[in-house]
Amino acid sequence: MDSSRESTATLPGDVLQALCPIEALVDTLEPEQVPDQLLDASENSDVSMRRLIMAVDFGTTYSAIAYVALEPGETGDYLDPARIHTIQNYPADVTFGSLDDDMRSEVPTEVIYPLDRDFRKKESLDTQETEAPQSDVPTPGTGLTEAHGDPGDPLAIFGGHRDDDSDRMSIDETTSFRWGYETHEAWGRSATHVDPKNRPLARFKLLLDSSPRTQTIRDELNVTLQELKKKKVIKDSLDVIADFLTCLLRHAKSELENAGLFVDDYKLETILCVPAIWSQKACRDMQTAMAKAMGRAGFQGVDVKNNSIENLFIVSEPEAAAAFVLGNSRDIMPGNTFVLLDAGGGTVDANTYKVSTTTPLRLTQEVVPPGGGLYGSSYINESFRALLRDLLADETYLESQDNTINARIEKIMIHDFEQRLKRGFDCYSAKGNKFFDVPGLRANPEKKFGRGTLQISVSKIQEMFLERMDGIGSVMEEQICKALENHTAKVLLIGGFASATAVARGAVLRAINKERGPRREILYVSDRSTESHYQLRHPKNAGAEKVGEIVVDFTSLRTDGLIEPVEQVIGKRGTLVGKRHYRVTYTMVIKVVDRDLRCYAIYNGEVKKRCKINIASAFRPGVK
Repeated sequence: MDSSRESTATLPGDVLQALCPIEALVDTLEPEQVPDQLLDASENSDVSMRRLIMAVDFGTTYSAIAYVALEPGETGDYLDPARIHTIQNYPADVTFGSLDDDMRSEVPTEVIYPLDRDFRKKESLDTQETEAPQSDVPTPGTGLTEAHGDPGDPLAIFGGHRDDDSDRMSIDETTSFRWGYETHEAWGRSATHVDPKNRPLARFKLLLDSSPRTQTIRDELNVTLQELKKKKVIKDSLDVIADFLTCLLRHAKSELENAGLFVDDYKLETILCVPAIWSQKACRDMQTAMAKAMGRAGFQGVDVKNNSIENLFIVSEPEAAAAFVLGNSRDIMPGNTFVLLDAGGGTVDANTYKVSTTTPLRLTQEVVPPGGGLYGSSYINESFRALLRDLLADETYLESQDNTINARIEKIMIHDFEQRLKRGFDCYSAKGNKFFDVPGLRANPEKKFGRGTLQISVSKIQEMFLERMDGIGSVMEEQICKALENHTAKVLLIGGFASATAVARGAVLRAINKERGPRREILYVSDRSTESHYQLRHPKNAGAEKVGEIVVDFTSLRTDGLIEPVEQVIGKRGTLVGKRHYRVTYTMVIKVVDRDLRCYAIYNGEVKKRCKINIASAFRPGVK
């Protein structure tokens, strides 16, 4: 699809650039005929380049990146899944499992901000472009309003504490931004807990989830977000997502280069995995954050000003996971239905799909309404952390200027519970007691304290697991009961309780072959208005968002004397209006190519300016 029109931009005499004329005076002119070869020649695309397909799974508690490199001419239609690799070697990762442990391919979706507005320059997290003011995300009703009171301390999920005297001298003097496993490393040190300038954030992916079930978490996040904004550490809530993704992508690029895959030598295709329940608004906000992050990380083909990423493909997380799990399965046939249970670290989601084709695997829309709840594995951590706090609450002698009870608890959480106990715990057959080192702890037989040792009965730990397992079971049972009329025969389990990187790996498989995906829909700029020709400020366009712009420099026309100034123009009522200005008539051509809007400004038979505005987030996930 393409469209062209001849546009007239009216420019004051002291203006040196012409913006795409949204509200400029426009004459009714016949569109200029633009030959296809003129546009094709301006693209200069190299179809013989090698391809690098990179999928980003931005998760609630853990994130992952998978990739595959294809040689020129290689379609990848029958790609061996073993060729798909994952990014590993994350900073500060201390993996206790084997080298092929899937957890080495994931990184905690967590950050720690310093209350230091200058940290962005130190960490190279400044944006190079001039950004327009952003509206907060998500839309009204998501909890991102000015906080009144304390609906819940977000530091509780880390075992931190709040100190209102945040401007006093820091003991650690740490002013760095930390992400991923660095946050775990930091919370295992006492200095982090006694330093009042540390502000942690986790589960911030849920800022883009407007469902009622996540409202409490978003309210808790908002307490810290408002403080960071007040201290000018961030400008917008989306900055948290963009900052984390920047660090994630910088590491990914470094690992790719270490593997001999220099990104600039490949035609890069980026896949973004999104939850099935996300709105188009959430997808656009995610694309905006992703564009910022890729630009900062030095990836080519990114237009941060227009929130555009060349060759961006968006796929739903359930569809990506199904592509990985069922891609080579002989047990699934066209017409079959199945329940996909995504039991991750934060949310547990259940979706029921019908298989339309198996080669390639394609799914219909959800057969029954999706279900879910906050039963993820991170809530087991919260329960165990709360138990430790209760047990040690009266042991105030453990507190000192250089150490805190919370720091001791976090060491247990990170090094003993999360890594060693939780991942291999059998909540049905385990018996006896578990012992944890707490240096300085005094013996107390009534509390089952040994000297420097804390013991907890396995039965209490079992209760924590079973509470979440019961919640997961209720979600699954409800989904299966609703799907019985569709003859559901299988349940697929993904997420932290199963294949941790199924989404990222499956997204690569899904992107390689895009045939038979969902059909395109009509594209609108606004989520609400479907009518054209109204000015931007018209009530019908309330809520409409800018998707991009093309800036054309016509200074040379004036400098070379090719255009003359116009004193005034005749208005609608026949009166003279306006001031002395220059008027440039040029042709705008807009083509939809794959998931990009390609815009061309043509003057005197020559392409003066071009830009690409990615519109992947305007379509349903999976659209080719």
